[in-house]
Amino acid sequence: MPRLTTFGALAAVAAAGRVLFAGVPGVQPVTVVTVAAGAALGARAGFATGAVAALASNFFLGQGPWTPWQMLAWGMCGLAGAAFSRLIRRRIPFALLCFVLGFAFSAFMDVWLWVTYLPHTWQALAVVVGQGLWFDAAHAIGNVVIALTIGPELRRLLERYERRLRTEVVWA
Repeated sequence: MPRLTTFGALAAVAAAGRVLFAGVPGVQPVTVVTVAAGAALGARAGFATGAVAALASNFFLGQGPWTPWQMLAWGMCGLAGAAFSRLIRRRIPFALLCFVLGFAFSAFMDVWLWVTYLPHTWQALAVVVGQGLWFDAAHAIGNVVIALTIGPELRRLLERYERRLRTEVVWA
């Protein structure tokens, strides 16, 4: 039960941050919080944090056919955080991973848009990617700024909390 509340709280923080930054196009802290959750708490926690954060924030920003794809993309960011957890212990590697995942998330959503609504030609894909390039860059750069600001500290906080959850009391 405590782990479930941890995931819920992390997803709520990520969703609230996304809603808070909605006025700044492309900047959203969900990726950073999800990567930190995956790195500190494991793959399931990272995936759950990203997926629930996308679903919850879209209640405020608008649900649509893109919601499951956002849930999947941010969930995969949490999986990446878990997979690279040993490599992203320091601030710069953490920020670099979040930078790459910012572009990966955006590319995933660009491909979803192209597959769902547009003709399946390379020209149409190039137009979709070209139109969203500035938003994609804003997402990646915003991830770097947020990761440099709170990333490793958030991970350490979550790791400490995880250690406390695993503490076993033995009555003698």
